[in-house]
Amino acid sequence: MATKTVSKKTSRSKVTLTSLAVGAMVLAARPDIFSTVYATSNEYQWQRPEDIDRLGGDYVSAAISATGNHMMLAVINGGESEPIEESPLYISADSGLNWENVAEDIEDGIWHDWTNVDVSNNGQVMVASSDDSLNYIESEGSVGKLFMSANAGGTWQDITPAAAESDDWDKVVVSGDGTTIAAVENDDSELYISSNGGNSWTSSTIEDIWDLKSVSISDDGETILVGGENGVDDGDTLHKSENGGSSWEDVSPFDPADEAYYFYHDLSADGQSIIVASHEDYAGGENVYASNDGGDSYTEVTPNPEELNFWSDTAISDDGEVISAVSYNGGLFLSDDFGETWSVETPSAEYDEENDWISADLNSDGTEAIAANEAYGYISATSDDSQNSSNTANFPNSENGNRVLLTTPDGTTITCSTAVKEVALAVQDAGYQYPMGLVDFCFDTTNESNEVTLTFITNLKAEEVIARKYNPNTEQYSNLDDVTINETTYQGDPALEVIYTIVDNGPLDLDPDTGEISDPVGLAVAPTDLAETGDSSAITVLFATAILSTVAMSAALPKLRKVISKS
Repeated sequence: MATKTVSKKTSRSKVTLTSLAVGAMVLAARPDIFSTVYATSNEYQWQRPEDIDRLGGDYVSAAISATGNHMMLAVINGGESEPIEESPLYISADSGLNWENVAEDIEDGIWHDWTNVDVSNNGQVMVASSDDSLNYIESEGSVGKLFMSANAGGTWQDITPAAAESDDWDKVVVSGDGTTIAAVENDDSELYISSNGGNSWTSSTIEDIWDLKSVSISDDGETILVGGENGVDDGDTLHKSENGGSSWEDVSPFDPADEAYYFYHDLSADGQSIIVASHEDYAGGENVYASNDGGDSYTEVTPNPEELNFWSDTAISDDGEVISAVSYNGGLFLSDDFGETWSVETPSAEYDEENDWISADLNSDGTEAIAANEAYGYISATSDDSQNSSNTANFPNSENGNRVLLTTPDGTTITCSTAVKEVALAVQDAGYQYPMGLVDFCFDTTNESNEVTLTFITNLKAEEVIARKYNPNTEQYSNLDDVTINETTYQGDPALEVIYTIVDNGPLDLDPDTGEISDPVGLAVAPTDLAETGDSSAITVLFATAILSTVAMSAALPKLRKVISKS
């Protein structure tokens, strides 16, 4: 084992965002210092999504993809016990602009008290864990399991290891590249690792740890960090594997006999930079340590004032430059110089809310973050450009849940975007199939000519698809003329980009008076072509209805109007 050198580093005292309740023990132990006021220096622009209802529960975990587009928020003990209503699990695929609760989609009628969520770099692989023992509201349907989505939350599958002895899961993480999943099971203190999307698992028992509590993982899944209680001395120890869990070494900042408890830690993308927060240390307070050499040496970088350091989560950017330490009773402490100096984030300040912070996560370079206190989730960005604007929309298709990205011209406002299935239309297309469904959308514009772009994930090539539209007035399908289909990538996945122009009062503008037309347009595949590809799930059919209306300007009507000047 490498010798550790720990040097005390004095940090500037700037308070930041606090973290979440970590269970009954944390609630009982936290000091009562909420009346203390400290200066703040927010680096982010924070906002609280308004369309999230935690149903009376408490937020417990937050995650954000490296791209910043995909986010997750988990709630414990939400909903009503009779009838059973699932504790919410929220996902967003558009940088937090819109959210949906997928708990019912995951397992309808089952009460899952979530313990942790995580998301891959490109946002396509999402994982969630639940723990039955945390359900203090009586519910016959309460269970604990592991779940995974491979299409950004569109569909979910139960990946709970069959060999697990209980249904109490403390934490689950996914590698940045989405290839490896690691989970900590509570009762038998086993680390379970899967490299094939949860289809099969291997278990690993760390000899020096008898009670596993936490796990973090590198981008390639080879470097894994676990924390738990030492089997001989009091206190926790930290162990690292650089071969996917085959062997382990002790990388603790100091001896477990010092009675320090490391519940929270995180790894950079390459596994070389580490942040670890001590939950409790009778020998010298709750501390934060940072290492940039894989745990061979550490520097103590505990933010001041120390009375706020009741840690409940940590996060590190992929490049290892930005670190955050979430204090339940203090705030979200943020450092962009690896702990030399700290700033404090107070996302709830303008809402006059309590600082019972529980969880936070950072995107790849630390320019965006997500955070949650017990009552609300918050999202942040360094500029408005990182948030979705009025002329973009990102939503799941109607068949396999893969995301549809819609972009309309600058100055337009998208007012609706709805995925529909072909079978839901009055007439089905006899000559083609739409295995991923179609999409309606509408927008207001001042332009006579409007170029629309649709981007969707698919393994198909441009020459294998054809853009077709459905006219609900005539109930007929036809090919879409003057369309460009380009092969591209979307958040790291292969995709097709469909570009076409909608002219006001043109053939695609079926009801220019109301601006509320359903005019599905999609990429279609002939049944014979679909059979030849052997991959019906590969098509992410995106499809658009452009709704353009020519309406007189009226201050009495709240929505934007399209004013077209024609000479």
